[in-house]
Amino acid sequence: MQLERTSRATIARLLTRPQVIIALIFCILSVTQFIRLASNRQAQRVTIDLSTDSTQVLTQQEVQLTIMENENLERPVFTQASMPQDTPGQLTVILGLIKDELSNENIWPDSLELPVLYYETTSSGSTVILNFKVETQPAISARNELRLLESLRRSFLQNGVTTLRILVNNQPADTFLGHIALEDTFE
Repeated sequence: MQLERTSRATIARLLTRPQVIIALIFCILSVTQFIRLASNRQAQRVTIDLSTDSTQVLTQQEVQLTIMENENLERPVFTQASMPQDTPGQLTVILGLIKDELSNENIWPDSLELPVLYYETTSSGSTVILNFKVETQPAISARNELRLLESLRRSFLQNGVTTLRILVNNQPADTFLGHIALEDTFE
């Protein structure tokens, strides 16, 4: 019984110290701030609907790709594709077709994802910016890297793009996949 009274008296004396009171106030404020931030985060979550727009009209169109062969020869590839009405959508379809064609020929590395495509128009023409996400350098020869870059450039130019810019991990890069030097723009 005596020990219990001593413990209570010690705890009461400790709780009346200014340092302990301030520490308790900071703990309470920290917990309330944490709860408030956590509830705000949940309220601010944005859901992006990635499903296709069923009202978007797609039309079958013939698309010409230009695939670079060894010895710097161009090979035109004509294919039918369901194309959206908007130019960025059309260029995204063309980019997917280029990747499919080059993947079938083992030129596009399996580990290289489809880049994000940005499109802009100016008074001097249209520009496509391709932003490749490259975590590790894929295994690709210099020849195939050149074929990939030139196939992209020539296919986009064939389809009305006046300028192509390549970014690697959101930044301009000296080389694309470790071999071929990148110019600022391809025209």
